Amino acid sequence: MAPRRPPLDSPPLPATGTYTILVDPSYAQTGNVTLTLSEEVTGTIIAGGSPVVVSITRAGQRARLSFARTAGMRVSLTGTNSTFTQSGVSLWKPDGTYFAWFFDDWGPGTWFGGPHTLPTTGTYAILVDPAAAYTGSLTLSLYDVPPDATGSMTVGPAVAVSIATPGQNASLAFEATAGQPITIRGANSTIGCLSMFLAGGQAALKSRLADERDDEIQRLRAKVGEITMNNELLLDRCHRLEGGLPLALRRRSE
Repeated sequence: MAPRRPPLDSPPLPATGTYTILVDPSYAQTGNVTLTLSEEVTGTIIAGGSPVVVSITRAGQRARLSFARTAGMRVSLTGTNSTFTQSGVSLWKPDGTYFAWFFDDWGPGTWFGGPHTLPTTGTYAILVDPAAAYTGSLTLSLYDVPPDATGSMTVGPAVAVSIATPGQNASLAFEATAGQPITIRGANSTIGCLSMFLAGGQAALKSRLADERDDEIQRLRAKVGEITMNNELLLDRCHRLEGGLPLALRRRSE
């Protein structure tokens, strides 16, 4: 038996009318196949609002949640209570093209993606795309990410740092002299997991501020996501052309 393949997804239909699905066996193969025609599950989600449960009950379905935002805003997304074996969650621009990857969902746990800075004003979409023929549900929460928190500190007194929104960071500046030994210790944390980085000298601190390089990094990351999706589509096309039989097996059957 040939392994299951990802569903064949089509672009939005251009006109109202009757369409035809063509089943074209590879080579001289014969047999039966059961087809299921599905449309996307649609809905809306509000940044900072109540979590939205996405439920996909039929193989091949996807879900698309829309939200409106203005250019320059940052958004992040969390996924919880997943019953999917595997799914991918991505962000799509108002013109319908892919923009950025949020996360891969591998089942129970907390999944997170972002923050992503939105390039234009309009209605964006979060696409939940289960792998293969998997079904299940996933709870999504969308956030508006405020600017990173900033502050200062001196050697000695402790300073409390507060992160209010998933995807937000914080930076604290302090004055020091060359050769001065310092340590950094965190205490009383209610953050489940965090990383701390030390940048040395004012010039290094300035290099960490957002600039045009961040836009290029985001563009390249989006390109990686597009390449990954294109590779999956190419592999799926190869599998369909093979008809479920690798080349060596096809030769032996000839």
